[in-house]
Amino acid sequence: MTIPDQQPLLAALERLLRQRRNGVSEYELLAALRRDALLPGQSDVLTLFRAHFRLMNALYQLQPIFFREGLWLRIEPLRIALEAGAANQGDSGPKTARFPGTASSDAALAAWYLDWENYVHTGADEVVDLLSGFWRRYNGHEQRDAALAELELSADADWPAIQHRYRQLAAEHHPDRGGSATRFNRVRQAYESLRSAR
Repeated sequence: MTIPDQQPLLAALERLLRQRRNGVSEYELLAALRRDALLPGQSDVLTLFRAHFRLMNALYQLQPIFFREGLWLRIEPLRIALEAGAANQGDSGPKTARFPGTASSDAALAAWYLDWENYVHTGADEVVDLLSGFWRRYNGHEQRDAALAELELSADADWPAIQHRYRQLAAEHHPDRGGSATRFNRVRQAYESLRSAR
């Protein structure tokens, strides 16, 4: 597989981003680039991954170009936008304190998308695995949050706090002590869910 020519994509993206200074979603950018026939339409998971990869690669290539103009290209999952404020920072890149979006995880993400080996060597099976892993993590977080809410605990509760709160609620809602069987079962299921996820 050859690496696609990104120049037409870079020029179109630069124009779109300058026009939409309040920001745009990745979906909107992909749709606009497809209308201009700069990216293929979505036909399968691998084609979709490659369109996404090419877009992200182009955005990370444009980031230092905009920076030299005193603009910061913020690349977030739901919003991609040019922001003023990078002036007088030098050519070395934005300061983390001034631009919170430049954490080390963002640098690692940029490096991954700027490496064409990841484009060339990622096949359909790997894309499916990446997506499956994402949804497993997402659903796991969602289930944990719901279980903690059922136990009336915050998201940062540790295991001893979970055990303590479970004992309190189980005693309070146990049917043998006049509590609600439905509430007791929800508390027990939440606790079991958190215990099995440890």
